[in-house]
Amino acid sequence: MPSTVTPGQTYTYGDYRDWPEDERWELIDGVPYAMTAPKRIHQEIVTALAAQVYNHFKDTDCSPYVAPFDVRLPEADEQDADIKSTVQPDLSVISDQ
Repeated sequence: MPSTVTPGQTYTYGDYRDWPEDERWELIDGVPYAMTAPKRIHQEIVTALAAQVYNHFKDTDCSPYVAPFDVRLPEADEQDADIKSTVQPDLSVISDQ
């Protein structure tokens, strides 16, 4: 864990932004989870899916992204820095500007 993470404590996206960029983490309900590097077969599958998704959406207003790409999942009343869930899906499609 980064030196700023204490087991048992909850964190927000504001904390997450200050963690080392060379480490991958996800926050779920304020709890940090270290992300390990994916295996080769996982990357092959994600690459094949990303190519299909890109081709499907290339002439639309939708944009596909592959990890690492932070997706913040705010509760109704949470402001950006207070968000307690931030994940890095393998593949995302953003269609809402």
